[in-house]
Amino acid sequence: MRTNAYRHVMEVVSWEFGGGVGMLHRSEVEYRAEKEYKNKKNGFAFLLREVLSNALHSCLLSQDCDRPHVTLDVTHDADKTDVLVSDNGEGFTDKNCKSFQVLDSLNAKKKEQHFFPRGQGRLAIVYYTDYCQYDSTFRGEKGSVCQRTFTYPRSDPGLFDASECSESEDEKIQTEVHMYCMSPQKRPRAKTFFDAHDSAQKLKKWILTNFMSFFLPSGEGAACGAK
Repeated sequence: MRTNAYRHVMEVVSWEFGGGVGMLHRSEVEYRAEKEYKNKKNGFAFLLREVLSNALHSCLLSQDCDRPHVTLDVTHDADKTDVLVSDNGEGFTDKNCKSFQVLDSLNAKKKEQHFFPRGQGRLAIVYYTDYCQYDSTFRGEKGSVCQRTFTYPRSDPGLFDASECSESEDEKIQTEVHMYCMSPQKRPRAKTFFDAHDSAQKLKKWILTNFMSFFLPSGEGAACGAK
């Protein structure tokens, strides 16, 4: 039986904008993730910032995305915390997967837009979650709609496998990142954050505080709704 559960959805409707090292083994990534985040206070916030930033960046870089849409859906109860972030951005294309496989690498398209991710999102996922499920529907290089699903990290030394994709019957372009926190090691870190943001209103305030620059970079207004 779930207690103290809540569900929150953020919808970003519109806004206006005026040589890596391979880390393919789980043990290496876990070591680096612990080094990066072990002493961070309320560090679960870093995870949310990274994943939401990636979703927003994906929308900005997509040629198919006329109306960017990002949702944050949280289920937090006594036993587990599930966080689902979805967006209608460009998704896990073959090129994006190559960047994903190498920490400290720069995605060329993101570099052009002055987005400089260096793998912190993957490190945060490894440190703060038990695992993350990626489901992405995207436009392939030949124009057809493809789909790719993988889990990060897996339990084996290979860490993850995002190499396989197939044509999709669904024409809707969308990526879902579903993060799970259930174990005694991961659960308390999520609990600390969501105990401090225990209502939709508090979580909405945190989102606006951390992502205002996406909406008002040049003094222009933008629409943002939450429910």
